[in-house]
Amino acid sequence: MLSQNFAAPGRRSFVYVHDAIFKTNPEWFTRRERAYLSAIFPSLKLCSTIFTSSTTERRRITRFSGRAPGDVIPTGLAAPSSLFDSSVRPDVDLTSNKFILSVGRLNVRKNLKRTIEAAVQSTALSADFPLVIVGEKSGRFAELGSEIQAAVESGKVIFMGHVADENLRWLYGNCALFCYLSLDEGFGLPPIEASMLGAAVLVSDINIFHEVLGDSADYVEPHSTDLIAAAIVRIIKEGKGRRPEIAGKSWGSVVRTMRTVIIQDSLQSSEIRSSLA
Repeated sequence: MLSQNFAAPGRRSFVYVHDAIFKTNPEWFTRRERAYLSAIFPSLKLCSTIFTSSTTERRRITRFSGRAPGDVIPTGLAAPSSLFDSSVRPDVDLTSNKFILSVGRLNVRKNLKRTIEAAVQSTALSADFPLVIVGEKSGRFAELGSEIQAAVESGKVIFMGHVADENLRWLYGNCALFCYLSLDEGFGLPPIEASMLGAAVLVSDINIFHEVLGDSADYVEPHSTDLIAAAIVRIIKEGKGRRPEIAGKSWGSVVRTMRTVIIQDSLQSSEIRSSLA
């Protein structure tokens, strides 16, 4: 049996755990989220193998689960195929290459407040060159404050909420810069999607992004508003953000990784049963 987050009883069960960030930084999660997530690691003692999103995350899960590194298999993640079907301009007054884009769930871990503050501080923003934010509130959220509210009212910052994949593709492909300054990630799919669609990408200088993005992004210290603002200015005004586009994984390759591990485990179990017969 293959399940998500919680392992089913039995030696031949497999579980996919996207990340264990709640173990290293519980302060980023609500009480309800922590209550739900607290049962994950006790259940991992029951399974044969743990799948996760990245090598970086394998280290964290190994640390907290007590399992051997060989019991935790990174599979990667892939962008949805629907993202590449068509490109449609959203019903918002935007000009190609005249806006900054950020995509993801709106919560404290995504560092959105500092991202907006840095973009405003950079002086790159205007009603004709806004910061566009795609995503909805999910989990613990930092109140944005009066300065950011003023930027929203002036048109410098636009919250779009959820958008269809065809609109998201247009936004990725036409932004001047994609910013994703999360404080931590298990994988971080939005900057990979942005890179695959040709965007200049600015991300946090953390291990996971170096693993999955390599030299296809620019990196900045996510806790420094000044450094983020300076990076935005450099990329926007000096045009130094274009990097090699990342190829990205396919869902077929992700599934093949899991299938291979499950088949090998099945064959090994069969051999053990035969030797005991």
